[in-house]
Amino acid sequence: MQNIVCFIPSQNGLRLHKYAWGLYKTAKKLCHPEKIGSLVAVVIHAGVSEKDLHELPFDEVHHVQVEADDWQLADIQLELAEEVLQRLHIAKGTYLFVSTPFYQEIAVRLSMRMPDASIITNVLEMKNGKTDDGWLVKRSVFQDKAHEWLDFRGAQHKFITMLPEVLYGEERKEAARKVEQVPFLSAGRRRAIAYLGEFTLHANDVKLTEARCVIGIGRGVQGSGPPTFEAISRLADLLNAPIGGSKVADELGLIPREKRIGSSGQAIEADIYIAIGISGSSQHLAGIAGVKHVIAINHDSAAPIFSRCDLGIIGDCKDAVRLLVNALERKEGE
Repeated sequence: MQNIVCFIPSQNGLRLHKYAWGLYKTAKKLCHPEKIGSLVAVVIHAGVSEKDLHELPFDEVHHVQVEADDWQLADIQLELAEEVLQRLHIAKGTYLFVSTPFYQEIAVRLSMRMPDASIITNVLEMKNGKTDDGWLVKRSVFQDKAHEWLDFRGAQHKFITMLPEVLYGEERKEAARKVEQVPFLSAGRRRAIAYLGEFTLHANDVKLTEARCVIGIGRGVQGSGPPTFEAISRLADLLNAPIGGSKVADELGLIPREKRIGSSGQAIEADIYIAIGISGSSQHLAGIAGVKHVIAINHDSAAPIFSRCDLGIIGDCKDAVRLLVNALERKEGE
């Protein structure tokens, strides 16, 4: 028998993150009375309410409360996670994390400290394996062009980080059978790393090659007037997306040279690329080959960009961008 332990993420340490329900859904799907002992939640937080902690639908909930600045440090979270697991005396377990950079770092480092442990990261799906205590896990390879299935072989402690996009589940409230607050024994200890603060990067400060969402403009926006460029800037602010463009946009002076996207400029691998007024030359398409999802806006239904896009909008750029901005502003105001 083994336990499944979910490391529950929180937003700024103050409230449970929606990924918590995705982790619970994944863990619950794996539960089998002859294979799984307890379903355990570990919450390291800076002020999640007692009510929310007691209503987590797990067999056991073990939580540690720290100061807000301490919560921001992976070193402290790692130390606390290790302390909690030592208290639980788990002989055999599966440990689920969300694979955001912060929690993935904790998962990887924690797995290295555990005896007889293995880790598989960035998992899309889990299901029961061929052995009594094993799992089959699916990951993307070759820039999401294929999938691979992996299996744990013999490890007593199995660490798995799940991609955020697959962690969806309905919020569920149910009285936990056991809730324990674990003391933070090393609070106040001087450490090598201190949290100083955080700030949000403006869209203009985010590099094209690092952004999750990128906006590209082309010849089609030329002559559309200041209101359209203002709407594109507003769209960039709403999505925190830097603005790049095609070779033609660069030559027309619509974007600076370093913002050119294509084989003669930068290659991007964003999650979302919004191409506005770009026809889609072969050299531009080469620069967005690594993009996961493309949204194209162009008045010409025969534009090559539509052969690459997931969502195509045929119409005037100024109208389409304005409607997009209006929709996002309504969503932001909800």
